[in-house]
Amino acid sequence: MVTKTKVIETEAQTRSELEVISLRPALAEIERTIDYYQQSMCIQATVVAGIQSNGRRKSCYGWFWNDQWRVYRGKATEDGLREETKAHEIMISAEYLDRPAIDLAQFVLHELCHLKDYSLGLHDCSGKRHNKRFKAMAEANGLVCAEPFDNVGHGYTSFRPEYEAQVIGELAPRDEAYYLARILKASTPPKAPTKMRKWECRCSNVRAATEIVAVCRNCESPFIKV
Repeated sequence: MVTKTKVIETEAQTRSELEVISLRPALAEIERTIDYYQQSMCIQATVVAGIQSNGRRKSCYGWFWNDQWRVYRGKATEDGLREETKAHEIMISAEYLDRPAIDLAQFVLHELCHLKDYSLGLHDCSGKRHNKRFKAMAEANGLVCAEPFDNVGHGYTSFRPEYEAQVIGELAPRDEAYYLARILKASTPPKAPTKMRKWECRCSNVRAATEIVAVCRNCESPFIKV
């Protein structure tokens, strides 16, 4: 005799739980911080504030980038077209959202100084190197620039102590808004050494893992290991 056993699954066994953690509180805090600085900086521009990964750029806390967004306004016409303008972006690196809120407020101000310079037609960077125009704008808005360093120039900033106290008192940065941080990617591992060697004649070069004893057919010169 075969006895069939019925397995009774409880609600706890069958229920699937999905927890969605939102970036909205962090985004709202970044926007609130921008609004606070705008009261004194009076920047004439359209900007998209957001959070993005900095990739493998470990020291990149955030960035300003001009004309990176299309903004559509109004209703589409009969041919489907809408009025389109451009907007700049200010991004805070997702990997550094676990920093104290006062540090993130300083990152936002740093990027707003870039935006202010751009809106005035001032070129304040060459690659990563922050020049004296950036330094002047930063120091006029409550920041202190470190001495020029390597390829970032005046790129390392901090709050002027009295302005930091003002920001803490008036803005009251909210640490509780920043409860997520993207895991920082490890650096790309170095490539394994190769056995390939470069050999040159007068007109070209080749790579080979073994010794070459040959003459180029084009220039009639022997290949020499470089």
